[in-house]
Amino acid sequence: MNVWTTPERRATWLGAATFVPLFVWWLGWFPGIMSSDSIDQWTQATTFVFFDSHPITHTAYLWAVSLVWESPGAVALVQVVATAALLAVVARRLTQLGTPMWVSVGTVWVVSALPMVGASTITIWKDIPFSLAMVWAFTELLLAARDRHAFWTGWWGPIRLGTALGLMWAMRANGRLTVVVFVIAILIGLWQYRRTLLALVGSVVAVGVVLPAALTGVLPVTSQPIEAAQVFMPDVAAVVVHEPEALSSDDLALVAAVVPLDVLRTEYACGDSAPLVFHPDYDNDVIRDEPW
Repeated sequence: MNVWTTPERRATWLGAATFVPLFVWWLGWFPGIMSSDSIDQWTQATTFVFFDSHPITHTAYLWAVSLVWESPGAVALVQVVATAALLAVVARRLTQLGTPMWVSVGTVWVVSALPMVGASTITIWKDIPFSLAMVWAFTELLLAARDRHAFWTGWWGPIRLGTALGLMWAMRANGRLTVVVFVIAILIGLWQYRRTLLALVGSVVAVGVVLPAALTGVLPVTSQPIEAAQVFMPDVAAVVVHEPEALSSDDLALVAAVVPLDVLRTEYACGDSAPLVFHPDYDNDVIRDEPW
């Protein structure tokens, strides 16, 4: 079969070629871009010791990839392939909607050539699969825009869209906010398709709620809640460094119980909290024991 016989097929194959610039990013920055959170999650995945401070769905995904190839580069490569595949689908869907093929293909190529996209695609963050799930949901909405009645009277379209939304829920703790608002809007606007909307909601619950719960039950996951005070300690450090007079001696004593003030002043940086909060003298247990 000639893959070039229709504009949709040409758009799909040319869109898939966005793999090339993304793969160049992967080669140039191998094994990928990582932050302190990335290193923490990758360590959990490779040691099979899990904590719920990161979404377990994403950490389990890292673990699964590491079984095939124990390198962060494997994760980055999976993300490169997934991004190119989704961009190919976007090009196809836009062409099906009546957008000129070269505009559709040109759009996804411009997207793939953006440095922010290339750098993000090879970064080992939960934000990347979250974003890929969002693009997947977008491709389903493009299909629905082509023929709303056909999409919503069938079962597979709502199930696919619900699965994509469920992944958004499962990959980021705040993803559920986006998903809940979106699903409510869909239910209100398309209530006449309520039979298949049940499939969408069921898919969201299965992937976004049941899957993480099942992974938590099956894998050796230790609860490690993040207290609000932990989140805001870098902001408190900024006050200690720049406006110490704003804090009382009691306030400073509380801060010093977590991290010695000389260490805080030395390690604090406005653009990166990691050197401070991952310093060996920084004690999160003090906050967890007395969060208030």
